Amino acid sequence: PRVSIVIPTYNRAHFLREALESVRQQSVKDVEILVVDDARPTDDTAQVTQGFGRNVVYLVESQPGVSAARNTGIRHARAPLIAFLDADDLWLPGKLERQLEYLRCHPHVGLLYARLWSYDLGEPDKRRLDPPMVARTFSELLNGPNTVTTSTVVVRRECFELCGVFNPSLRAAEDHELWLRIARRFPI
Repeated sequence: PRVSIVIPTYNRAHFLREALESVRQQSVKDVEILVVDDARPTDDTAQVTQGFGRNVVYLVESQPGVSAARNTGIRHARAPLIAFLDADDLWLPGKLERQLEYLRCHPHVGLLYARLWSYDLGEPDKRRLDPPMVARTFSELLNGPNTVTTSTVVVRRECFELCGVFNPSLRAAEDHELWLRIARRFPI
């Protein structure tokens, strides 16, 4: 596969079908999708994944927490690029193609992320483009808010090999902490 897509989930089968469908609608087809159930699943997530083809792998992570689930996905990923999508998020058509093309043209970039459309449940007509600002350097990430939304991220495998993975001992800002480690060594 050109890209491995890691989808952590915990009792989100009711959202997962739409998330997987948003991946299926991407123009990039040579992907593997790793759905990682976060400890003690009690819904029908396994059954939902079965209907999406052979390129979807269902894994169960025994340690609780989204970091452990994402790390399991990273460990099982076979592609040189790893993308993330939370089970309750969706990708717009063309998202993956545009990011892979950008990374192809900019081989020095280690992590690529995008802005996203956000809205409050029950009010989808009142959507907004988040984050309002974009951080491109270690300094901007360190001194500003976390503008890197995990469901928009594509990372080169070598970033994890050199910088490590998500820290499962952190219960908050574990993604921001990893982005900072990557931004110290790679352009984002």
